Amino acid sequence: MDIQLALSDLDKHASEFNFPVLDNAYVDMAAARLTAFRGVMDWAIAFEVLGYSINEGTFVNDLYAFGSSLLKEGFVSSTPIMSSAPSSPLIDQETGAWIADWEQWRVIIKGKSYEFTPAREEYLSQGLHVPIKGGAGSLRESQVLRFFVCRKGTGELFMKEDELRGELRLDPQMIVFLQTEQWQHPDVAGEEKPSENVSICSLLKALDLNSPAVFQKGFSNTHWRHWDSSTHTD
Repeated sequence: MDIQLALSDLDKHASEFNFPVLDNAYVDMAAARLTAFRGVMDWAIAFEVLGYSINEGTFVNDLYAFGSSLLKEGFVSSTPIMSSAPSSPLIDQETGAWIADWEQWRVIIKGKSYEFTPAREEYLSQGLHVPIKGGAGSLRESQVLRFFVCRKGTGELFMKEDELRGELRLDPQMIVFLQTEQWQHPDVAGEEKPSENVSICSLLKALDLNSPAVFQKGFSNTHWRHWDSSTHTD
């Protein structure tokens, strides 16, 4: 494995913003996951970023991938992961206005309905600042997915292994080498290169040596709070 060539390739994608940017102005990030695959000769790294897409107006899982035998590197796909429940809509169907109420709301994931009636303190304990009084529009788009992840985790949101393999068209002989939701992600918007990042560099070295123990997660910054620059007032 030519590690320097791989890092140069990642740097190029990052310079073109064809690399996951966790403080993306168009996607309010809620969680992220890294999955590395390894075969006899080939390797692949997949990044999944869960968030609310402002442009698409929906909750998505954005997939980016890089590797030695992929048909396409960089951004791969954007998959809807969560929808509004008809009985308790998040959006007014006539006006298109966002009407989620932090006191009671419901979403649907893979056909299953999840209902929440949290106390305000539950939001605040997770760093989610909501108004003192509830009502239409009192729960913002990004807060829906972030609260769901805090309460229910990411198990129903990220791709299953077979889905990820199918999306990337991986050779069946390639196996999951490492998977984590905690690593030090490069600050691409701040011009940090993947080749300067401890997690990315150590991951490529780990793949080369076929030793997951070589990977260093560094200072884990994949929680959304590390990338949210908004200010909140009650």
